[in-house]
Amino acid sequence: MPAHGPASASVGAGAMTQVGSTQAEAAEGVAGVAQNYVLVNVNNAILAKMKTSGDPRFAGALTDRRAPQGLRIGAGDVISLSIFEAAPGGLFTPAVTAGARPGNFVDLPAQTVGRDGTINVPYAGTIPVANRTPSEIERLIEERLRNRAIEPQVVLTLRDQRSSQVSVLGEVNTPAKFTLNPQGERLLDAIARAGGSRYPAYETLVAVQRGGKKAQVGMSTLIRDPSNNIFVQPNDVVYVTREQRHFVALGASGQNGLFFFDSERVTLSYAMGKAGGLLDERAEPGAVFIYRVEPRSQLLQYGADLSNSSDQFIPTVYAVNLRDPSGFFIAQNLGLSNRDVIFVGNSITVDVSKLLQFVRLGINTGREGIALGKAM
Repeated sequence: MPAHGPASASVGAGAMTQVGSTQAEAAEGVAGVAQNYVLVNVNNAILAKMKTSGDPRFAGALTDRRAPQGLRIGAGDVISLSIFEAAPGGLFTPAVTAGARPGNFVDLPAQTVGRDGTINVPYAGTIPVANRTPSEIERLIEERLRNRAIEPQVVLTLRDQRSSQVSVLGEVNTPAKFTLNPQGERLLDAIARAGGSRYPAYETLVAVQRGGKKAQVGMSTLIRDPSNNIFVQPNDVVYVTREQRHFVALGASGQNGLFFFDSERVTLSYAMGKAGGLLDERAEPGAVFIYRVEPRSQLLQYGADLSNSSDQFIPTVYAVNLRDPSGFFIAQNLGLSNRDVIFVGNSITVDVSKLLQFVRLGINTGREGIALGKAM
């Protein structure tokens, strides 16, 4: 018979395993036969274990989350040195010119830290400065000059910091590459310095590239869960993109089609209302299904028997019974994920009605044929 999709019985019969079919089965585990997807009959116990957001998380991909340890010099930085001596007549301040100087010191020309992380200082030689603080470098140079100059003291000035920069690109108002605050900046701070996101948080994804690794998180999750708002590190690339999350409504719903999320969290009841609810003359309230691909770990939390599958991501059908008055409370709290498909099955009486229409058509066709035969 013509139909918009599978019947309720067909969905159940084809499942790899069923979870939460009844309260007893929900407590004991699973029931069903091995196929190619899992059917989850949603009840309060299942709902408590469900993820209510499809936002991805960093999930430990970026292990270096510590705050920067103060200002440190790196390759590409431009620095200058001033060397002071306790009295004229020293290595850098000869006595013959001491009276004409404002003090017993000399300013060395600015120089760029090489790729090998070193600089050159007269009479002190090659100085390794990479990943050292200014005070550590000053003490190192003073130690090198101690037996040559008169009680030398060194002052390092950072003219241009190029080794501690981060790039923020994509869907931000002012994409930029800028130097990090030595005290440390978190991910949201960096995005704010780039003018903020152009789109609402629920449509925005934030990706961080660091040392050959990449991690991505939704802006809503970034704001809601502070553990994802990590410190950015030198040479990080932050890329902000827009992703319009959506769901699809099919079957005996008031309107079939694709609908975009218009808030951070969209529940099943909200989505059904947006799609026009259930068609009174067609819909089976006990056959409301959500199609989604779930990670194996999520299904194991429900108690599903996945011994017949080794896949890490498994097609899953969530079934909600709206003939049960409490089913509306479940629909009110069941959050949708991006790309979910909602399917509302037809009532069995719809198939009966279609069958009767075919019978009537056959009878009417037969009568017309008989009348035509008599007329001839």
